[in-house]
Amino acid sequence: MTTDEIRLTVADIAEAATPARVAAAGLALRLGLAYQQVEDLRIAIDEAVHLASTLWEGALIITYGLSEDGITVTMRAAEPPAEPASGATVSQFAQMVEDLVTGHEVDPAGRISLRLERQVSTG
Repeated sequence: MTTDEIRLTVADIAEAATPARVAAAGLALRLGLAYQQVEDLRIAIDEAVHLASTLWEGALIITYGLSEDGITVTMRAAEPPAEPASGATVSQFAQMVEDLVTGHEVDPAGRISLRLERQVSTG
């Protein structure tokens, strides 16, 4: 399975939600993901950017990994965070995105990942 990567760097995390959402939606549509999946991904990205803005400052680097199976969106601070994310904040994020994406992860070292896999039709 081949994975293509696209990177987007936004200078200020507070300004990252719109370009992160638009890029993800366009790429997800290009991959043929269902409309509702694209909308769910947009909401999950908003939550991830909000989490990033509470944890980090400065630039945000967003990587979109595209494969036949779906899309992975990974966000990280350009500068490593001084402190790891708090459990309560991460737990709240997990609750918000749990039903929106196939998988999610917050690495205490400063990385947020979302995974959305293509829905398989059953006939």
